[in-house]
Amino acid sequence: MPLTPYSGPLGRRGAAHLLRRATYGPTIQQIKAFSGLTAAQAIQQLYHQALPATPPPVDPDTNEPWVLTGVTDPDKMEFEYQQYFKRWFIGQMMSAGVPAGQSLAYSAREKLVFFIHTILTAIAEKIGSSRAMYYQNQLFRLYALDGVASAVVPAAKLNFKELTKKVSVDNAMLNLLDGTINIRGGNENYGRELLELYSIGRGLETSDVTAGLGPGDYFYYTEQDVQAAAKVFSGFQFDDQFAVIDPDTQLPRGKVRGSITNASAHDNDPKQFSVRFGDAVIAPDPLLLNGTNPTEESALDEISRFIDLIYDQNETANYICRKIYRFFMYHEITDTINTNIIQQMAATFRANNFKIQPVIEELL
Repeated sequence: MPLTPYSGPLGRRGAAHLLRRATYGPTIQQIKAFSGLTAAQAIQQLYHQALPATPPPVDPDTNEPWVLTGVTDPDKMEFEYQQYFKRWFIGQMMSAGVPAGQSLAYSAREKLVFFIHTILTAIAEKIGSSRAMYYQNQLFRLYALDGVASAVVPAAKLNFKELTKKVSVDNAMLNLLDGTINIRGGNENYGRELLELYSIGRGLETSDVTAGLGPGDYFYYTEQDVQAAAKVFSGFQFDDQFAVIDPDTQLPRGKVRGSITNASAHDNDPKQFSVRFGDAVIAPDPLLLNGTNPTEESALDEISRFIDLIYDQNETANYICRKIYRFFMYHEITDTINTNIIQQMAATFRANNFKIQPVIEELL
């Protein structure tokens, strides 16, 4: 049966235990302050406080926010700016410069940002752009506290499923997994990683556990699904001007090849998925096409419908909740933990329209 919520005062050891899991580097004074709280009161303080704005990183020699302006020192290399970004990100984790009364809540939010990075991973050397890394980090920050109303993201779109849609055309992700060279489904890297690492997972690694699986297929998706996914995600490229702004997040994202009225590198044929996805077909919405040509809107709509299809599979919630458990609790998941805890977490995830914050709050 599910775990019973802890209702008594945390005490010093309990407060230290909770704050080590939920934040970075709690002080003795902060632990003492939380020791008299119940778990529910502590969670309220950590995840439901108004937080100060996040200042952008600056070039320490000029004090200018190059990530916003794009203006860099001609004598400096891009890797130096990537180092500035990483130092800034660590500073956010440690809530540097944040007032004492808000520092723990700020740190808790930043731990959620880092957690999202452990699912939707990034490699600085491959991305090759400190600005793209910054805007992806800001994207994750917008969605980290998805259980609290946002002044930016519409309420209906503030959840992990919608974040998965946004990151699919994020500039950093386009560079990382070769989406920027995916023309008409010719590059499968992002589609494969989305299924394998970012959403539903591979499941049992054998081709003979059930009828219908062939060489290269996995339990929860097949090679056919990877190939169809590559076609869904085709036609976008890195925007080095950071000029294309997503209407929901107000952050830069990638752009379509061609134009918004003729996304010429997008595969406009119907995409046929396997029995693992109910033999679903994703075809362009004729109301969004420009004659017979794909548009930016029709391509984004296909991405949205495919990710909806992924999240319609029960295993997707289970997979993401196992990620949450391993990050905040422990790496080993036994059958008992899977039955009594992971399944309850997944039910909470689905019931809250795929928001991760309610799941993490309940777990902690």
